[in-house]
Amino acid sequence: MTKKNIPIIGIGASAGGLEPLELFFENVDEKAGFAYIVVQHLAPNHKSLMDELLARHTSLPISVIEDGTIVEANHIYLNPPKKIVEINNNLIVLRDKKENQLSFPISYFFQSLSEANGDNCAAIVLSGTGSDGSEGVKYIKEKGGLVLIQLPETAKFDGMPKNAIYTGAIDKISQVDAMPAELALYFNHTKKILEKEITNENNLSVILEILKELKSQIGMDFSEYKPSTVHRRIVKRAGLLGIYELTEYYEHIKSNISEGEFLAKELLIGVTRFFRDDNVFQAIKEDVIPEIIEKNKESKQIRIWVAACSTGEEAFSIAILFKEYLKKNNLQYDITIFATDLDKEAIKVASNRVFPESIATEVSREILNTY
Repeated sequence: MTKKNIPIIGIGASAGGLEPLELFFENVDEKAGFAYIVVQHLAPNHKSLMDELLARHTSLPISVIEDGTIVEANHIYLNPPKKIVEINNNLIVLRDKKENQLSFPISYFFQSLSEANGDNCAAIVLSGTGSDGSEGVKYIKEKGGLVLIQLPETAKFDGMPKNAIYTGAIDKISQVDAMPAELALYFNHTKKILEKEITNENNLSVILEILKELKSQIGMDFSEYKPSTVHRRIVKRAGLLGIYELTEYYEHIKSNISEGEFLAKELLIGVTRFFRDDNVFQAIKEDVIPEIIEKNKESKQIRIWVAACSTGEEAFSIAILFKEYLKKNNLQYDITIFATDLDKEAIKVASNRVFPESIATEVSREILNTY
């Protein structure tokens, strides 16, 4: 296995994280071929004994990360204090934490991992207070990686697991001792199914049958989706179930009505963020909003539709931009925003208008204070 093909498992833990970490590595297959990068919340001047404590539960080599560390399979890497961990071309890079800024080192690392490894990675969120990791798992999910969350009832502090679950961007809620087997099942099975080319006519016909069955179950038609995307997302669901063949997955979805909902969630990829895609939102702010306001200066009434709004971040981002523009220019308009999505659970989250504190990584302090 070349270094580029090493699945990297990012593990986020905070308060109460030692016990699940020990349990996790006790159950790891030491020849699985994965690299494990553990990011914890560490006190700036506290000497961590995590490497010594974990060494009692595994014979895998354990290193505290240094800047420029090369990722190796079957190795555990631990974050040092006062540093942000990133990964770049199979190298682990350390950045200094900024003073007087809210810090979410787990989410930062998950984002970096998703960009570096795409779907060849996993994010695990273990015990901890607060919401660190919850924004990060969205990036992993968006790129097709695997997201596993510790069963909250088994965590000493359930804040981090619950906030991650709340995003909807997860694949499984799991007992910690079962997670290594879940990883092996997923990466090994997924690789075997992906080896069979989608261009194979038989595979294409099976995928179409799966989509027909999905439509009959939940009324959603994904037949116009890009075939390669549909293939990878179906493969991911099959991999989570330990299914090798697309035909076997087709039989599974036919005989398990609940599977249609799971597959639909995988295909919809309901991942979003506040002010997602800087360039687009800059254009909306500088070009689109002034033009819309000018065109409607007679009626002073504007209606906006945000389609596929997922958990609502895009709709609220647009609302904030309009509000800011009106305030800055001392204008009063009647603006109504409609936001819709096929995912009923996502709409519930959007309607609650409650988001974790970790959105501070993507929303300015001024905006947070104002809204």
